[in-house]
Amino acid sequence: MKKVLTLGVIAMSSLALVACGNNNKADKDSSSVESISKKIDSGDDNTSNDDQQVYATKNKIVNPDKGTMEILGFKQLSYKGKPAFAVEWKFTNTSKKQLTADNIDEATHTYFQKNGNSEQSISSEDVYILSADQADYDSVDDDDDDAYNQAIANYNAWGTESDRSSEDKIEPGKSINLLGGELIVPVSKEDVKVQIGNHDEADTDVDMSKDNFIIKYNELSSKHFTNDLVEELKKAYANEASDQLSQKDEKSSDSNSQSQDSTNEEVSNKNKNMSATQQKTQGEKNREQGYDPKGNKVMSGQDHAPGSNVYGNEDDWVKEQDQDNGTDGPTQSAMDDPNSAENKAAHAKGGMMYGAPDNVTEGDWQRSEDAANTK
Repeated sequence: MKKVLTLGVIAMSSLALVACGNNNKADKDSSSVESISKKIDSGDDNTSNDDQQVYATKNKIVNPDKGTMEILGFKQLSYKGKPAFAVEWKFTNTSKKQLTADNIDEATHTYFQKNGNSEQSISSEDVYILSADQADYDSVDDDDDDAYNQAIANYNAWGTESDRSSEDKIEPGKSINLLGGELIVPVSKEDVKVQIGNHDEADTDVDMSKDNFIIKYNELSSKHFTNDLVEELKKAYANEASDQLSQKDEKSSDSNSQSQDSTNEEVSNKNKNMSATQQKTQGEKNREQGYDPKGNKVMSGQDHAPGSNVYGNEDDWVKEQDQDNGTDGPTQSAMDDPNSAENKAAHAKGGMMYGAPDNVTEGDWQRSEDAANTK
């Protein structure tokens, strides 16, 4: 948040009012100026003077109204395969009120480094701690579950720690160490400049004469995180890894349960189908299939083939008729039987038999011309 300093404007306006006022109102105007000055000095109008501007000292940013933030160490990571560094900050509350780190960190700060003849920014709002390769789970091979879970745990743990800047309360006179949200990606081996504000006269919150400090390049590798922050990160990572393992076990359990349920359902359905099949009669099977067990085509609307039972064997009734007629074939009609009453009556009237069997003899008919074949 940027403050607009209005001290000069108010003071000049007040003096103008005094100069233009009537002599008989001088005491009143003077009293007004004095009242405004006291109000400004007490800070009741939320304005500030030069003494309240944010400024830099060695490895430290000072916000006179609220507190200080000091760089304690670095941790080397990587970003797109290049060395990158996370930052540990110590926030101290020098006010008389409970604050968060974000309340103290009011002025923007960025990192610059010489690269050849030019100075280049080596920090970006688009590249921060969670952009580090170690937390980039999207780049992990889908088949590598361990690496994916580790990246997820890093991402969540670092995110939890960096979010503390807006969540953890700092009591007056107390300090906390926090993981910064930024990621420094050097472009050379030159020293790093930490710039407070934009080095612009319009940025009245910052003292331009003291708006930066220098980090020696070798400090990035030699000045490590404190043990306190290391332990905090370990705890956060362990919690996230445990959550990942629990979720994995839950998924595995759900998958096994679903697989077992599916297997049980398949077995149940199979048993039901077997039971239904066992309960069907042979005639029902024949109707469904269209053939009896011996491959004979079943008559339409029936459960057996002509002259056969449901099992494909010759029907008992048909078999009896064949035995009575001395033939293994189907029963003959009365017209085809030379001994039938119908044929004998026709013969008595002088009629002629048609289709007489080959084994008919003359004696059967007593007239040789009636016999188709005489044996």
